[in-house]
Amino acid sequence: MATLKLVKVKITEFTDETNAEVLNQYLWDCLTDGMGSTLYGSPAILAAFYTAGNDAYDALALAISNYDDNQNPTNNGIVKDKMALVVLWLRGYASQVQVIANLPINCTTREEAATNIRLSHLTPQELASTPKGNPATPEFTASIANGVISIKITNIHTYKPTNIIFVVTAVPPVTTPATPNPVVVLDKANAQVSIVSKVAVQAVVKSISGKGTSAKIANMNTSPSYNIQAYAQNGNKQISDLSAPVLVTIITLPPAV
Repeated sequence: MATLKLVKVKITEFTDETNAEVLNQYLWDCLTDGMGSTLYGSPAILAAFYTAGNDAYDALALAISNYDDNQNPTNNGIVKDKMALVVLWLRGYASQVQVIANLPINCTTREEAATNIRLSHLTPQELASTPKGNPATPEFTASIANGVISIKITNIHTYKPTNIIFVVTAVPPVTTPATPNPVVVLDKANAQVSIVSKVAVQAVVKSISGKGTSAKIANMNTSPSYNIQAYAQNGNKQISDLSAPVLVTIITLPPAV
């Protein structure tokens, strides 16, 4: 039988807690669930270890009470010291729970190991990443000055795909008959973009992290106008639609008279 990948305990549930009362209640729940559990009760986890946990709980409870009565820096420091003691005990508890929960005698799947961890009041790591889904199509404004295109993402603040890709194509010079603009096609199935143009034009592709809200594209000075389009990705298969083109035009001021 293949060895199951270890399911870990998510210790940030208590290491990141800054509220002393919340942390102490978390400790109490771990003590209650652990001591009362078939998996984690004595002797699987020694009674002496739980006694030390009870002592840590009492010490923090007393420190909180003393600080409530007299909120001076000394009492505040004692609360922080006792919180550190609680976290130290919880780390030791998490280490033992993690081992016991993952023992082959206690689980045959990673899901069972995660369930075992929850019986201790601790939290297991997520077993699989949750797909983000196809991101929304990027929305943006753009301007050009001194050969640099400046782009600003205008989607709502929660818009954070993995990557945003900008495709910039120069607008062909005016001809008779008119030369059509380059055609940009996004092949979502293969996560690739193609550009088809009747004449040679400048084309640039630039990617930024989805956490970014702006981009600059330099050396855009071979054409008086450019079309900018964009799409977003969450991984290779989760891709937005291609945005409509946003036109930017270099403004040439008339010479001073």
